[in-house]
Amino acid sequence: VKMDRSKLDTNCVFVLDAGVSVFVWVGNGVSKADKKNAMAYAVQYLSDQGRESVVSIVRVLEHNEPSEFWAVFNGGGGRSRKQLITITGQTYYERLIA
Repeated sequence: VKMDRSKLDTNCVFVLDAGVSVFVWVGNGVSKADKKNAMAYAVQYLSDQGRESVVSIVRVLEHNEPSEFWAVFNGGGGRSRKQLITITGQTYYERLIA
């Protein structure tokens, strides 16, 4: 299932949960505090899911996304979870589930 790129707000941090790995997308307009804590938010998200020790986390900066990120975002990645979660402060919200 292809996700909509317009969901990636430049003022937010997103976690793209691809099952075996998680991408932490950091928008250019993100606050310094959220930029600093982006990876910690992903670790907390995985901990809440009971998956913290078995998943790799990849930090992705807006306009510097690797092809692997777009492959998962656009529906690749096999049997991945394909969830996009918005991070605000220390809270995460499911924004889009594909």
